[in-house]
Amino acid sequence: MKYVRLIRHGESAANSGEGTRDLASILLAIGLKQAQMVANSHTSAPDLIIASPFLRTQATALVTTAIYLNAAFETLPVHELVRLSISALELHAPLGLAPRI
Repeated sequence: MKYVRLIRHGESAANSGEGTRDLASILLAIGLKQAQMVANSHTSAPDLIIASPFLRTQATALVTTAIYLNAAFETLPVHELVRLSISALELHAPLGLAPRI
């Protein structure tokens, strides 16, 4: 049986109150520690690691790929959910792609 594990990126500059709406928000030192904790929490090696093109997600994923060298790694144009409201979903499509809902 295959398992899917969804992991949010570690704490980034944007999470700490610095505004950003682009791909460039980087992980803070605490975010790197969080990524390491997640990487060490795997009970078996992942077959595939997928991250969005955002720097914070790339950095989080790369900590795991450094441990599991045989895991495939892919970057996919995943969209960021900015705000959820009853009336609509507002999505940020970083690569100019239309969101798929």
